Amino acid sequence: MKNPRKVFASVLAALTIIVIASSARAITYQVNQSWGGGTATLVGTVDVAIGNYTIMNGGAAPFTNVMLTLTVNGTPFILDHADTSQIVGTGEFIIDATITSLTFDTANSDAGNPADLNFYDSINTNRYVLGSNGNPHFEAGYTTAGVVLDDISFPFLFGTAASSALELASAASIQRGFAIDLPISGPSGVEDRAGKANNKFYIAMTFNNNIASVGSATTTCGVVSTWSISGNTVTFTLVGVAHGCNQSEITITANDLMDDMGNTLSSASVIMGLLLGDVNGDRIVNETDRSIVRGNRGQHTDGTNYRSDVSNDGFIGVSDIQLVNQQQGTSLP
Repeated sequence: MKNPRKVFASVLAALTIIVIASSARAITYQVNQSWGGGTATLVGTVDVAIGNYTIMNGGAAPFTNVMLTLTVNGTPFILDHADTSQIVGTGEFIIDATITSLTFDTANSDAGNPADLNFYDSINTNRYVLGSNGNPHFEAGYTTAGVVLDDISFPFLFGTAASSALELASAASIQRGFAIDLPISGPSGVEDRAGKANNKFYIAMTFNNNIASVGSATTTCGVVSTWSISGNTVTFTLVGVAHGCNQSEITITANDLMDDMGNTLSSASVIMGLLLGDVNGDRIVNETDRSIVRGNRGQHTDGTNYRSDVSNDGFIGVSDIQLVNQQQGTSLP
């Protein structure tokens, strides 16, 4: 077996050819490699955005996080860096990151044009290398505890996507681009602003993974007319939220969700407390709320005063003060 050639000479200007999906995001891949009859192992995780990468001449590595443990002859070493300086000349190192797997390949490499990817530790002494300097292709652990090298074949499955159970992370009620937090546990968040035309409200649910589909959605007041998906956030449009729903808690439920890795969630719910005029969100409309609105009178709605725009018309004025006056003494449980 031929030892990998170590190339430390100056390299040409870096060139990395990258093809990434428009919705690319970082995926965590679990790594569990063993070679040399079990005398060397590599376990841990690496993060890469979904896409296909061809690295040439020391081009940038696409890894956003590296946390690997290389064990050689019973001694562990933490590897947290990636190095492409040994991809030289015509040698190409190809990385294919999909929603399910991380696969490596090489092309146009030989003894004078290596395509070797390195993962190394903080002191650049211990490293895991795989690639091709011709034949055979190889993976190796170079450490102070010894060297273990073995043949591999390309394409080489390096890792598989770590499955993360799909779950609701946060939620908000959004009007005119300004969001009121709706906690997913504990007391409900309070929406104090009137709905838009047709008593319309927008509820955004944000999940830990990107969402691929939603089967259906319901609300205990009004109707869920539609929803839209943007990455890991689903925004539901509620219409017909009648005035009779004021002073109540409205539950919005999304059913039969699936993320872009195939994980499913049977349902996710969030509660919005609707109390018009409760500008400070303390679950009762009183003089404090009226004072806040008066203090913001004459202002256009912005990121500091949006709760005072009770009438939801983009301007804080007489109509907002009137609404708060009408709601004096109302409350949520």
